[in-house]
Amino acid sequence: FELNRFNVMFNKAMEEKRATYVSEELDELRNHEYIAVIPAINCEDRIVGYLIIKEMSFLNYNRETMLTISIIMSFYADFLTQKETLEKINAINEVLIFDSDFNYELMRLYRLKEKFSLDSSYFLLKYNDELSKRLDKKSFFEFMREHIRTVDMVEQYGNLLVVLLPLVGYSGTKSFQNRINNLISIKLKIDPSMVEQKILELTDYNRDIDIIKVYAA
Repeated sequence: FELNRFNVMFNKAMEEKRATYVSEELDELRNHEYIAVIPAINCEDRIVGYLIIKEMSFLNYNRETMLTISIIMSFYADFLTQKETLEKINAINEVLIFDSDFNYELMRLYRLKEKFSLDSSYFLLKYNDELSKRLDKKSFFEFMREHIRTVDMVEQYGNLLVVLLPLVGYSGTKSFQNRINNLISIKLKIDPSMVEQKILELTDYNRDIDIIKVYAA
């Protein structure tokens, strides 16, 4: 259908950069040209498209559904603009402590935290002198890389291994930590207490990076 650019709901979504939709009253749904306008906003806070809903099953029309669609549209917007965003990150990568792909994922996750209150976490493991008596650094880091989930990312920063757990809050990271410690004990025959560990929830990029730098020292 042809987009009505003068539609009040469309303009509100464009100006406020957020999903706009009518109330959940059935009569309200029948009296609007569009019942929802959901912008696709990438991690740079730029609108790259819109999803406009004219009809939807009344049973599925609720705040939770709109939130879910907004999150999916955010991921879709990042997919569309990933190449140009990575180019911008590469241009300043010399001042960042992680590689461009890792920093790109951080941009997305901090954006999701800010926009939708979706939690993510870092799991930090420190390679220390005590551990070096039992296992070399390369073998330990490779072991960790082999036992993370497909969606997780891992970076080395000095003697620190930084595991990024997308969309996993503190309790989920504790479960991940317990599983890793169990594997360290069984497969490496090492007491997990020998491995310094820290859980850090994504809060503010600059604050979190400063904490990681201090912990790695």
